Amino acid sequence: MTVMGAWNVRATFVYASNSIDERECLWHDLVQLNVDNNYPWIGFGDFNTVLKMDEKIGELMDGIHQICWKLDRVLVNYGWNMKLGGTEALFLNPSIFDNSSMVITLCKGVSRTSRPFHFFNHWVKHPTFMGTVQYEWATPVIGNPMYILTQKLKRLKNRLKTRSSEVYSNVSARIEDLRNQLAMVQQSLDLLPMDRELQVKESSISQELFKALTIDESALRQRSRGLWLQLGDSNNGYFYRSFQSRRAHNKIFRIKDMLGRMLEDEHDIKQEAISYFQQRFTPPGQPSSTPLEVNPSNVLNDEHVAWLSNDISSNEIKNALFSMNGDKSPRPDGLTACFFQHS
Repeated sequence: MTVMGAWNVRATFVYASNSIDERECLWHDLVQLNVDNNYPWIGFGDFNTVLKMDEKIGELMDGIHQICWKLDRVLVNYGWNMKLGGTEALFLNPSIFDNSSMVITLCKGVSRTSRPFHFFNHWVKHPTFMGTVQYEWATPVIGNPMYILTQKLKRLKNRLKTRSSEVYSNVSARIEDLRNQLAMVQQSLDLLPMDRELQVKESSISQELFKALTIDESALRQRSRGLWLQLGDSNNGYFYRSFQSRRAHNKIFRIKDMLGRMLEDEHDIKQEAISYFQQRFTPPGQPSSTPLEVNPSNVLNDEHVAWLSNDISSNEIKNALFSMNGDKSPRPDGLTACFFQHS
């Protein structure tokens, strides 16, 4: 079938059997259909099984069927996400039927706003990194210690962002260009294997290509959160697919407000989210002054109280910081533990 007048896709309509053995045959057939992971494929219908135990709730009581299952679902592969972008599956009420109607909508695209700052850990290996940090940190700022810290970090982020766009922009295009250059030099070496100039040029291009590939792999690994894989194993394809899958999964196409209305506009979704959490975390009326009931047998002794009351030492802060995995999720300001460990 053809989607959006341009892409040929493969669609599979599923109505799975109640038999486990027959469903195993279905899984085998679905795997065979998706051998070419780059060809857009979508499968949807009643799979007659749950993925997790929390997709099944209720029980059979007094002869009344009170069990709810999550049996209907929509699956897409890597090729679908790459060529057609994000996809939303809306499951309607089943009415008098056993299954829900499914409405599948292709993402129209998200309006581009200014991207938040994100520190990539491979930046710390650039020879100018420490010099940039030291320059911004030596610039005087007037105010209390917390204000000074936030202002210096803010200015440093702007410098790092500018520097990154100058040095690391279009890494994929750079890799492709270096590969083409290396292929041409190696073809010439096949004809003139003892040419010293060609040998030096091949070595130089190979080193540049290796650096570019390492930078690309490091950035993709960090964005994919695939921390269990090590750098240098050429897992760029896996990291990229993982990143694309996580980004598609995190997209919000629409939400239902407190009145049951469906909101699709990006601004309306943002405002509803803010309103919801403001109401959620703002207690009604005056705060209660009722004292807490404390069990006297479970209080801290004087030694524990004194230990907890001690000031936190610089060594404790440093040890906690350096015990973190540098590739873990960044702070809200986009800076990772790796940044502070190398600064």
